[in-house]
Amino acid sequence: MDEGIAHIRKIVDRMLPGAKLHIVVVNNKIDQPYEDTSGEVWEISGDNRLGEFTGWEQGYKYAKRTLNLNSDDLILFANDTFFRRQYRDGGVGYIDFFDRSLVEGRDLTKECIGYLDDFPRIVELMGIRYTSWIRSNVFFIPFDICERLGQLTFPLPEHDIFSSDPQLFWSETENISSNWKAYISSWLFGKVDPAFPEYQLHWHSAKPASDENFAFFKKKARAILSEHYLTARLHAMNCPIIDANLYPRLPDRHTAPYYS
Repeated sequence: MDEGIAHIRKIVDRMLPGAKLHIVVVNNKIDQPYEDTSGEVWEISGDNRLGEFTGWEQGYKYAKRTLNLNSDDLILFANDTFFRRQYRDGGVGYIDFFDRSLVEGRDLTKECIGYLDDFPRIVELMGIRYTSWIRSNVFFIPFDICERLGQLTFPLPEHDIFSSDPQLFWSETENISSNWKAYISSWLFGKVDPAFPEYQLHWHSAKPASDENFAFFKKKARAILSEHYLTARLHAMNCPIIDANLYPRLPDRHTAPYYS
């Protein structure tokens, strides 16, 4: 935890010098009501139903109530892995892109900040069409935008998203487009859908779904749905997103091996 907090301080000092930073750590491992505000960094119990997203909802509500957040505040969301894996190109780590030049002259009461990934084609979630989304390991959302978003999690219940058969995995819902399901299946299960060969990226822990890992992959998929739906709603709101992905957009970025 200390290493992550140190990285957060560096990002904020570099990008927003002079800003007042208040850190609330949401501990999803604590399943009983808990809060410790005795130190410089506060810690509270979380909600691990959907991983960091339900934890962040808990943390945001707590911060809003105890810190009297208002329209001048910018909320930084970070999970416990954002500093552990660096995406490097020419020796530059993605965290280095979060600096003053990225936000100079921008209205941070109305604009979000995050590292944008993209799909090769337009996908659709809950009637919203989009191609890019904020990588949810670290990102910033202004208070007023958080208020407009409301919940951070994807709204459909599990039985509307997934089949009862691990081999099929997805339900037949039309609220999630077929190519979205295919792209995320490639990512999670390591198998490209021949109907959608334009996306061939695989997660480092990808494996076929089975009875044994079905619950794990459903939770993982719901976290990805929450990640994507958050940004999809920002696009639908015409909310500007300051893109911290300053790496070259290579033409084979959706098919070349993801991990070097």
